[in-house]
Amino acid sequence: SGDCSCSGRIVTSETPACTGTRLTVFLPFFRDRMVLITPNTPHFAKLLQDGTPVRNILEREPLLLREAGSGSQKCADAFLEEEGLSQRTLHVAARLEDQQSIKNLVAAGLGVSIISGKAAQDDCASGRLLAFPLPANRAGRSLYLVWRKNGVLRQQTLGFIEFVRNFYAEQQN
Repeated sequence: SGDCSCSGRIVTSETPACTGTRLTVFLPFFRDRMVLITPNTPHFAKLLQDGTPVRNILEREPLLLREAGSGSQKCADAFLEEEGLSQRTLHVAARLEDQQSIKNLVAAGLGVSIISGKAAQDDCASGRLLAFPLPANRAGRSLYLVWRKNGVLRQQTLGFIEFVRNFYAEQQN
């Protein structure tokens, strides 16, 4: 998976670098924070309650990562670099292409992972996983709708843009 998904004339992107042209409109519609997910066990619940730094957990636990090149992994890599952590010194137990597989393995107690807070939301609400916020909102990503400035957008496309803006505006509140 990459940073951009193209469907007809509209593109969703995690970064304005997706197309790299001044002839493009980038409309941010969602800001997502990355979180460290762990199994919901008494051990991790205590670490969360005690405010244990994420860095300490990452240094001690097996780490499950997305495949290189995924947008989520790029955010996780940036966070690890900011923390002065290297994948070479961490215990990377596996790299997987599927975020749901990562959540299932974490819930089963096979490691911890850094994923999108939005992707973890339902599993955390159901008590399946715990989410540790990453320090000082440093790891996050914005999602954008992207289209050509000079392109003619159909009424359905304009309606879709408005729907996405309104839907995610409610989600952010």
